Amino acid sequence: MRHLNLIPLAAGYSTKDGKEVVSQALAGGAARYRRDILRASATVSASFLLDAAGFYYLRSFYKSATQSGALPFTVQLLLDHPWLTTHTAHFVPESIGFSQKECKFYHVTVDLDVMPLVQTQNDMDFVDLFEEFGSDFTSYVDILHNTVNVMWPQVL
Repeated sequence: MRHLNLIPLAAGYSTKDGKEVVSQALAGGAARYRRDILRASATVSASFLLDAAGFYYLRSFYKSATQSGALPFTVQLLLDHPWLTTHTAHFVPESIGFSQKECKFYHVTVDLDVMPLVQTQNDMDFVDLFEEFGSDFTSYVDILHNTVNVMWPQVL
């Protein structure tokens, strides 16, 4: 599987999670919800600001490496974490477009169908830490790390 060696503009993309849950409206009450599809793909609308070589690379990658979007590829995106992670993706058919040329730069937009990362126990641990300590939980983790790995070994 080929890797797209371009990263979308941070301010230039939006995501929409895949539909994993279906709901049914009920007369006179709250809707009923149930899990339907595990790891449904997300749709990512991405923008790139490219020079001439980058523009040619993206178009060539689309046409040849993915056979006009038929084959999957990997790309680094900000989706599930606040840092770049590698995801498997497909180009959404007929979505790649050249929006404008400004001086030597090309603005290109594309929609990607992206498979989500497998959720791990670390994700649930993060939820528990955040709920307990708030967004400043990292200071508690640093204190715990210092206590367990620095102070206790000195005492022993």
